[in-house]
Amino acid sequence: MQFCTHLEMGLIRKIIVKFNIVKRVFRIPIAVKLIGLTISLLVFVTSLIAIQSSEYFEKEVRETHEQSNDRQAENRALQVEAILANYLDKVRIVSALMTKKYATEEERKEALDLAFFGDRDLIRVEIISQLDGREEREDQIVNDKLLNSENRDMTYLEDVRRLKPFPIRSAFAGEVVIANSSVPEGVPMLTLGLPFEKDQYDQVTKVAVADIRLERIQKA
Repeated sequence: MQFCTHLEMGLIRKIIVKFNIVKRVFRIPIAVKLIGLTISLLVFVTSLIAIQSSEYFEKEVRETHEQSNDRQAENRALQVEAILANYLDKVRIVSALMTKKYATEEERKEALDLAFFGDRDLIRVEIISQLDGREEREDQIVNDKLLNSENRDMTYLEDVRRLKPFPIRSAFAGEVVIANSSVPEGVPMLTLGLPFEKDQYDQVTKVAVADIRLERIQKA
């Protein structure tokens, strides 16, 4: 019995020794653990930076694109505003020439040739007067050459005015009025009205109304 016990103890010692040897063989050195931990941290930090950089880049691209669109819209608005201001000046000049007294009709025509008939956008300018609450066309000039280039004639302008009545009373109230006078399959056109003449009571008595092609504004 005692022999068996010693034998068993010997076997147990051998097993423990072998287990310790195996344990030492498969024990991971601390240096390797530190290297693995360092690499894991580097991968995590690098991935985090990459994600944040991607989000930042996407945000910058989006904001840059939005700012570019805003600048383009602002520039286009400024161009359109400049074109409209130019039209207002032209209409004032043409209206003044229309109402000026001339010695002969030939002299009047010469004055209007450059200011009106030489213009590529002005189709028609009217002088509308108001008396006792009634509006009446006092004078008008029409650029037939422009109308013919669009395969239209004077009747087209009258048809458009019936389809889209111009708010002339707003102009007589002292406002500058700009209305879209384009119709389906028609000439892209706007109509501009502005107070032109006032009486001694500062009441508007005459209004200039111009039909203008939209080509320049569409290209802006």
